[in-house]
Amino acid sequence: MESFKLSSLTLVLTFLLLAAVAVVAGDELTTFIVHVQPQKNQMLATADDRNTWFVTAVPDQMYELHTTHTPQFLGLGAREAKRSYPVAEHGAGVIIGVLDTGIVPSHPSFSDDGMPPPPARWNGCCDFNGRAVRNNKLIGARSFVPSPNATTNSTSDDWRAPPVEDEGHGTHTASTAAGAAVPGAQALGQAMGTATGIAPRAHVAMYKVCNKTGCPGSAILAAVDAAVGDGCDIISMSLGGSSTPFYQDSVAIATFGAIEKGSLRYHVGRQLWPERQLCDKRGAVDAHRRCSTMDRSIRSTVRLGNGFVFHGESLYQPQAWNSTFYPLVYAGASGKPYAELCGNGSLDGMDVRGKIVLCELGGGPGHNITRILKGAVVQSAGGAGMILLNTFPQGYNTLADAHVLPALHVDYAAASAIKSYVNSTSNATAQIIFEGTILGTPPAPSIAAFSSRGPSIENPGILKPDIMGPGVNVLAAWPFQVGPPSAPVLPGPTFNVISGTWPSAPHLSGVVALVKSKHPHCVCRRDPEKAADPGLVYDIAASDYIGYLCGLYDSQNVSVIARRPVDCSAVTVIPESMLNYPSISVAFQQTWNRSTPAVVERTVKNVGEVPSVYYAAVDIFDDDATEALICHFAPGALFNSSKTKEGRL
Repeated sequence: MESFKLSSLTLVLTFLLLAAVAVVAGDELTTFIVHVQPQKNQMLATADDRNTWFVTAVPDQMYELHTTHTPQFLGLGAREAKRSYPVAEHGAGVIIGVLDTGIVPSHPSFSDDGMPPPPARWNGCCDFNGRAVRNNKLIGARSFVPSPNATTNSTSDDWRAPPVEDEGHGTHTASTAAGAAVPGAQALGQAMGTATGIAPRAHVAMYKVCNKTGCPGSAILAAVDAAVGDGCDIISMSLGGSSTPFYQDSVAIATFGAIEKGSLRYHVGRQLWPERQLCDKRGAVDAHRRCSTMDRSIRSTVRLGNGFVFHGESLYQPQAWNSTFYPLVYAGASGKPYAELCGNGSLDGMDVRGKIVLCELGGGPGHNITRILKGAVVQSAGGAGMILLNTFPQGYNTLADAHVLPALHVDYAAASAIKSYVNSTSNATAQIIFEGTILGTPPAPSIAAFSSRGPSIENPGILKPDIMGPGVNVLAAWPFQVGPPSAPVLPGPTFNVISGTWPSAPHLSGVVALVKSKHPHCVCRRDPEKAADPGLVYDIAASDYIGYLCGLYDSQNVSVIARRPVDCSAVTVIPESMLNYPSISVAFQQTWNRSTPAVVERTVKNVGEVPSVYYAAVDIFDDDATEALICHFAPGALFNSSKTKEGRL
């Protein structure tokens, strides 16, 4: 492998520079993270020195971190799915690289009972500060973030934090994607069953790229390159950041390198409320997840003094709770700023002792008033319980949290009715009833309120998000016991029920592992049963992405993304709508002439039965759009007489 001599590398900058330097040695793409200590009155070597190794420098952006039932909910328990994916083949031979906060290797979700050795192509390592904690399930673990005790004098090994974690994010995502079967899994006695990842026979490699302060883009870039070099088939990232051009985005640069080397990348971008941002910068090379609910409710119910009953959810359901009627008060009645959110000090001077307190969902100006904190504030003020109220943006999604006191989270319709009741009487009362875990609750799946709607800000011509997966109330492995100290500690390993954008990404990674195990050269849709026999597939090559990128940027910026010289004048530019993507998005400007048709082409390959005929059709659900939109297909049908035969629509 080539190396660089950087003895003359100094800076005039007033801060520590974290630079990622990439080099191609043969077929290997490697990223070096170089920490440079600033020194006064010195420069970044000379122009000639820089030209020998320097590609570009961008600010090191910080990215954010974004089970017992979901395999069945995705259809993997159905008879047809069991025929398509026999238990012995659930991801067998596939390696999933997870970029996250680290992992707890001792958790039974990462047991290798019955697991074969990793494939011969595996070239990674397991580094827990010199301890070779490795088995046939967790075959790799590396760190790319500094230790809290690291100094400028630390050696390379001492500088890195070990790839273990104490937060839970990485352990949860890794076990969701490919965790081993663990009987008797539960969190605070709820969601009980056998916990298993979507692809329990797949191997896992953890790449620690995040710590308590965030996920440096340079660490992500280095880790993706390492995962590709190690032999990972799938790279799963549950993180995202603000929108920037692709040539300034370490994740976009990293994932393009991965697709050129043949690895599949799946990660979820930062999900924001619809009125704040539609979707982040994710490009066509990333599969962007939409987050959905599933048909399981960890139900708590509130009965009001007027007889109305509303269902909600809570993970913490104490058996010793005296389910009687308590006085009901609204925290916002105090008149203090943001009192309705139940932040620290918001209930001071308000009589809530022995009462159930209504708190609205929302993080406040600093986005730091968490759902659990709200309950702690109510508890410290003497409250008997809490009802967490959705506002209009949160809609009808409810979350099962490990609250510190008896509580439940209700949707917007229930919240509106409860607040109306409180305002209608001076003696409002309520009763909280715990009902445990209930399966088959409709509607499911439905889009979570916190999931992005799209389109992508950076490239609206590529339809984003790509695909939907469960991300609400997902049970998976966790490093420690959850809930209040008073909660009984049940025997067995620790799990937690989590909601957010990040649990959805490992579901997709697991599904792709199933499909890749059965079809090594094909990646299809989320529906595992249909993906086992997809029929038509959309093929795309790295060179297509270069043509697409040349339609967005100049040669210099595309060269930064590709990490090699690219002359866009010699490349056939591919407009966004013409990229051979399985979804189609056409943006019409206000000045568009309706008599001028918009032409979109796709090439599909038959990998299903032969002979076969496929017909093109469009379903339009908007009556206004039906009057304004006319679609023509040429040809209207594709006849395939042999497998792998391509057709163009």
